[in-house]
Amino acid sequence: MKIRCVLVFSIFILLSISCTERAEPETFLVPKGYQGKINVIFNQSKGQIEKYENGRRVYEIPAGGILVTRFKDNYGIMNQQYFYVDSAGHREALKELDVRDFNEEWTTTKNKNEPSRDELAVFFAARVGVYGNSDDPKSMRFQELYVSTYHELKKYHELKYDQQFLGKVMELTGVKF
Repeated sequence: MKIRCVLVFSIFILLSISCTERAEPETFLVPKGYQGKINVIFNQSKGQIEKYENGRRVYEIPAGGILVTRFKDNYGIMNQQYFYVDSAGHREALKELDVRDFNEEWTTTKNKNEPSRDELAVFFAARVGVYGNSDDPKSMRFQELYVSTYHELKKYHELKYDQQFLGKVMELTGVKF
């Protein structure tokens, strides 16, 4: 009986793993010094042409943080890399952090290796969304992330910042929502 249970459980795990969709690997090239929200808006016929490097999608983020691209939206288990890029094309890797890495008064299990709150990193990576009504053919699927320090992350979640960013999205795409 034990062997049968282990066998059934093992088959279930193998089937679960084999059915998991993997997204195309992605590389984000962010202008050195940029901090704030980044959006990659997919499926745009007038967007940046698809570019690959070593089998990875390459997203060259413009100075304003909004990339309009012809790439189709990308879902599944993500494999992402993030780099600051200077004017000469030199790349500097950006670390990915999670807000749960930081200890707050409400944190129940404290992180003994809490990173510096002033360390520049990528937060909220691979977050996806839709501008407009998802049933509307003019709706736009996007992926977003933030480049910031933990200390400054709050300012990119304020209403005024979000409204300005949304205004830039509408201006770049010509779509009002």
